[in-house]
Amino acid sequence: MKISEVFKTKEVELKGFSVSGRVFWLGKPEEFTSKKSGKKFSVTKFGISDGDNKETDSIYCSIYSDKVPEDFKVGALADFMGCAIRAYTNKEGKEQRELQVGEIVPKGAAIKETIKGDKPTPKVAEKKDNTMSKDDWARKDLRMVKMATTKDEGMMLQAISTVTAAMVSQGIAGDNCEKAEEVIERVYKRLKAIGDKVRAEFEEYILSEK
Repeated sequence: MKISEVFKTKEVELKGFSVSGRVFWLGKPEEFTSKKSGKKFSVTKFGISDGDNKETDSIYCSIYSDKVPEDFKVGALADFMGCAIRAYTNKEGKEQRELQVGEIVPKGAAIKETIKGDKPTPKVAEKKDNTMSKDDWARKDLRMVKMATTKDEGMMLQAISTVTAAMVSQGIAGDNCEKAEEVIERVYKRLKAIGDKVRAEFEEYILSEK
């Protein structure tokens, strides 16, 4: 985010963003005491700018002194991470904004860190030898023929079963109803056996490596 955008945003409680700028003023560490815990802490204040307009391109910041790098000085160009806006009203009744900074990073260091080191060499997937011999093709063709034959047999038996069931339900079979029912039961068992066989042939064909 640019410093000018910090002044323009209406979200005065905006947190977790970053800005870049050059230090134009650096104050000395100041000691404070926490009202809640009673512990002492040190804060360093400084000013940064990313343009020529002092009103819109510059802003004052504060950070815990133990977070300030040793080589941090006036003229340093850096990225300021984990920023939060602190809004207040000055003595003239005008709204002012400062930045509370979480971390100071030398300009570009965050990017360099992510691309540090050599890029890993991409692994080339090993190609499987899918070359099939004439015997392999012959076995597959035989499976296909067997599957087709079995399927035709199943369709024929299914047709017989359907017709026989219709004769029984309509009373056409007359005195042979019991025999017709036996035929249906035998056909059903045969169809089940054919179905199991077709499934086995199909799995063998599809799942086989060759």
